Amino acid sequence: MWAPLEASFVLTTFGIVTGLASPKMQATSSLTVIVLGNILRIVLTVACGALLGGAAGWLIPRRTELKIRGSRLFSGADLEAFLMLLSVALFA
Repeated sequence: MWAPLEASFVLTTFGIVTGLASPKMQATSSLTVIVLGNILRIVLTVACGALLGGAAGWLIPRRTELKIRGSRLFSGADLEAFLMLLSVALFA
């Protein structure tokens, strides 16, 4: 899978800069709190992405081992792996 570099950069920049904006009627916050909040948001985003990616990377190759009442749930086709990867990406 691939994503356009420009769109990824713009969305990342927007996500970071949005945390720096303050609504008109909100009391002002210190710069330290805003910066630490943004850093925490970025770290948690990367950690959750790594956890979700690791879980998908572990589960997708083992999908044929999943059985319900003795019958396999997945056939092991390449299309299944692609659809599972796509569903994880959409979930994220």
